Order: sequence, then C-alpha cells, then structure tokens
Amino acid sequence: MLIALVQKNQVNLALSIFIKLLETNSVGVSNSVACNVLLVGLRKGNMKTEFKRVFDKLREGENKNVFPFDRWGEEGSWFSPDLCTYNCLIHVLFLLGKVEDGLVVWEELKGSLGLEPDGYTYRIVIQGCGKAYRINDAIIVFTEMQYNGICLDTVVYNSLLDGLFKARKLTDACNLFQKMIEDDGVRASCWTYNILIDGLFKNGKGLAAYIYPVL
Repeated sequence: MLIALVQKNQVNLALSIFIKLLETNSVGVSNSVACNVLLVGLRKGNMKTEFKRVFDKLREGENKNVFPFDRWGEEGSWFSPDLCTYNCLIHVLFLLGKVEDGLVVWEELKGSLGLEPDGYTYRIVIQGCGKAYRINDAIIVFTEMQYNGICLDTVVYNSLLDGLFKARKLTDACNLFQKMIEDDGVRASCWTYNILIDGLFKNGKGLAAYIYPVL
C-alpha cells in the first residue's frame, strides 16, 4: 500500500500511514522495499524535514551511532537500505551542510555487502565536498572514480573544477580543465566556461579569463 501511494504521488498520505504503523509496532511496515520507496519519494519531493523524521524513526531502537546502515542488515534488524536510499541520504546530508555525516554514509556504502557506488553517488559526493571547500576529499573521490572505471562526465569535471577555484588552487584547476578537454575528451559546456572565467577573475587572473576560453 505504501509503495502504491508513493507511486501515485500521495507521499504525505504514505508518510502518515508509515508513521502510524511504526508507532504501533506493526509488522506490516517491516518491509525494506517500502521504506526505501518512501525515502526516495520524500527526496524527490524535496521534503527534507519529513525525510529526516522517517530516517530518525527507522533508527529508533537500533545502534545510536551516526548512521549504522551496516548493522541494519544484521540478524534481528529488518531495514536494509538499497543504493537509491544511500544516494538520497548522502545528497540530503550534503544539502543540509552535514558533510561529515555524508562522508560517513559514503564510507558505509563502500563497505556494504552487495552494493557499490554508481556514477550518481560519486557525482553528489564530489559536488558536496567541493561546495563545502573539502577539496582534498573531492579529489580523493574523483581519483577513486577514475580507478573504478566510472565514466567522468561534464558535471563531475565542473563540480571539481568549481571546488578547486573556490579553494584557490588555480594551477590545479587549469590543469584539470586541460585534462578534461585534451586527455579525456570530455566536452566543455557553457557552465564549464562560466566556472573557468569566474574562477580566474576571483583569483586575480582577469586577463587570463578573457583569453583562456578562446585558446
């Protein structure tokens, strides 16, 4: 029933029923698929407060560490998050500025059995770290992405490029841009050039900002 309601965009009704079931300890809510679908629906609806409420409810009675997803799959624990749940949670945590918590979930995902980060996971972690000025973490994740053979697209390069400029790593940013278009053959978008021009200006390289994009 919960899944059907979410699929019909009746997320608020699904949420109300879900909370009621949890409060009454109903076995009917003990369904990983339903929990995952509800969390994804809340994420898509940008319902951050409700997402956190559901997440906190799911943690009640479990280990009180930050995000013990790895222990939820053990015997006696009924909720088993899938990749979509991990991606949604990581994304929401970074949007809320909880970078450390987001990285904790990221590490738990990599250590989980049967699940691996996909291109979207890498993208949101790189974006989140870059926006939070955690550029060294972003570079590490970018390197892992390359090593694991995940496709490096324009969005990923733009995110890291923006982060490097924000961290005032001008040389690294310019080298990354060259690598993007020359070594990896990734096409630069209008947004790429906006990041490049803005970053050069803000780092005191106004003349280069005029010249660089046409080279």
